[in-house]
Amino acid sequence: MIEITKPAEAVQKAFLNRMDDAQVLQNYRDAERGMKISRRALWPDLRLNTRYEAVGGENDTDLLGVEREDWFVGMTLGSDLNRRAEKAAYEQSELTLQEARLDIEDRAFLITREVGQQIRAYRRAQAELRIALRNTELAVQRLELADSLFRLGRGENFSVTEAEEAIQIAEETELRARADASIS
Repeated sequence: MIEITKPAEAVQKAFLNRMDDAQVLQNYRDAERGMKISRRALWPDLRLNTRYEAVGGENDTDLLGVEREDWFVGMTLGSDLNRRAEKAAYEQSELTLQEARLDIEDRAFLITREVGQQIRAYRRAQAELRIALRNTELAVQRLELADSLFRLGRGENFSVTEAEEAIQIAEETELRARADASIS
């Protein structure tokens, strides 16, 4: 008989060791990343343009004799202002993220339920094993009693035969209960 961990610990271990739960968590991280990307796509496409021009002087390398300097700084908008496709992609990414959150909650509920079912199955199998062991003991005692009564001439050989059959059934039930307890 093994010691059963607390249900909360068993659930935590199940979360750490199940591939389907790891996949759900990876899907959530992917959805978060997709939302960040789609949010970034909503930003306008701005470009900063700068230009410097020196006019005059005897040659191009003579910067001290420059007659005039021209500076230009400007910004250009490289995308349309009506960003329907990007807004739709962002809203879709929000929905995907919500769906991933629900998947995580659903998976947590299912794992918690499965752990509880396994713990109950183990306890039930242990109880059935104790009952089967007790039944085997009683069948052995019944055979001893039937055999003693038969030897004293107070019982029939049918009672002994029935007691032997009861032992076989009890031992078979015990073996089945041991296997069930071991598996659970």
